[in-house]
Amino acid sequence: SVRQGDAPSLTLLEKGNIGQALPPRTGGGHLSAICTTLARWECHDGPGDTLKGLVKARDLCRSRGFVLYLSDFLEDEEGQLKILNEVRAQGHDVLAVQILDPFEADLPESGDFEFIDSESGERIKTSVESERADYKKRVDEWRQGLAQICGQSGILWESVTTDEAMVPVLRRLLSRAT
Repeated sequence: SVRQGDAPSLTLLEKGNIGQALPPRTGGGHLSAICTTLARWECHDGPGDTLKGLVKARDLCRSRGFVLYLSDFLEDEEGQLKILNEVRAQGHDVLAVQILDPFEADLPESGDFEFIDSESGERIKTSVESERADYKKRVDEWRQGLAQICGQSGILWESVTTDEAMVPVLRRLLSRAT
């Protein structure tokens, strides 16, 4: 985008607020600052108001461009998709990446585990053998459903896990966006 004279910006959300923002600027130095900021960013688990932060970010998108949105979509997915559709209706290209922990996407083959909800702190103990197949089916259907909804809305979608390198994922998305 820098070679085309575009002015990229960066907005990082943290618990419903803008944690860090770099306004639109041109030049390779600014792109380097965006990359450095992303590399140093640490996201903190816990409750937050995703929709509030997403609305704030939406309101910052004044000039036509593309919006890259990274989320697990575990909290109020309908609300998130509604706002992403509003961003899309403003004329932006929207690229959504769902990022899940590998254990959120597929349970281990065997073992007894205690799962802790990172937002509520609720604990659930279970033996995964009896739950694995049904869990995998429900998660796959959920991820495919999100992909279908986004596709129908013109939002480019990828669902990945944290053990996947992000650079190839972003390249795939960006190549589909052009």
